[in-house]
Amino acid sequence: MGGAYQKLPGLSRRHLLQAQRVHELHLLARQNFSHAFPAPENLARLDTEALRPLGLSRQKARAIIELASAISEKRLNLDGLENLDNEAASDRLRKLRGVGRWSAEYVLLRGLGRLHVFPGDDMGARNRLQHRLDLAEPLDYEGVRYFIAPWRTYGGFIYFHLLLKGLTEAGFLNVKGERLSDD
Repeated sequence: MGGAYQKLPGLSRRHLLQAQRVHELHLLARQNFSHAFPAPENLARLDTEALRPLGLSRQKARAIIELASAISEKRLNLDGLENLDNEAASDRLRKLRGVGRWSAEYVLLRGLGRLHVFPGDDMGARNRLQHRLDLAEPLDYEGVRYFIAPWRTYGGFIYFHLLLKGLTEAGFLNVKGERLSDD
């Protein structure tokens, strides 16, 4: 299954910070999968309570299971997303339960490799961008778009830099070696 499916459940920043618990999901759906993410048919067999120990709300667990069911039953095909422009792909994704603008943009970036996309609704990235730019006022979605515009072809790289910087500062990544300059 394509990268877009694998990125949809990463719908919140909290789940990135709980990456150490991913192996629990593997134990729940270990039959017949050879990838780091369970196959849709394995997830579709689960009930929402099986996903709760991973920190997922019932609503998010239900959305993931419904998505997996739709894919495994061939009612939904995400493979055509790569042929759509950003707006059309985002609109298609946002029709799915539990997928909003942030999730759709994250799938564009991570699942479809559109490295110019900066998920502007990510509050952590907004806050780090505000701090990096030494802005007094918080940024909203349009503010992020405005400040990213001069570097829009590198929006995803900027996003990843801010994400990794935040994870490092929070102690979730152990970075060894020479410190790179912020300049």
